Amino acid sequence: MRKLSFSLLIALLFVLAACNNDVESAPNEQGTLTADLVPELVQTYGLSEDDILHRAELVDGTIQIDVSLAPFGNLSDETLAQTFYSSISEVFLMYSEGWERLAVYFEELDHTVMLHYAEHMTDSLGKRTFPLVRIEEKMNERS
Repeated sequence: MRKLSFSLLIALLFVLAACNNDVESAPNEQGTLTADLVPELVQTYGLSEDDILHRAELVDGTIQIDVSLAPFGNLSDETLAQTFYSSISEVFLMYSEGWERLAVYFEELDHTVMLHYAEHMTDSLGKRTFPLVRIEEKMNERS
């Protein structure tokens, strides 16, 4: 079951990457993240048409996002949440300063996933990402 969920997540990431040219057109290294950029980046690069953004702000070094994700096919809320976190984190990881943590509260799951900037890895092309395994672990910390 875990392998199936992981495989579905990977497949969804490929589909979203192919369908969303905006993420690929986001500039590479950006320097310092400012509070006024946070809502704009989430709205531009993170949300699909029927998703609802309740909050996006930078508070004391933590990017705080509160979102309701719209259903997509027969994908579970957990898979959608993992995909959203992975996608939006890649946008924020282009900013190496101005933030320390990314916390996303998913309304459907009543759960927050938070990772520290230091937990990112850099792939062979120099792109910063959070490991999918860490995102999945944080999703599974729900009580």
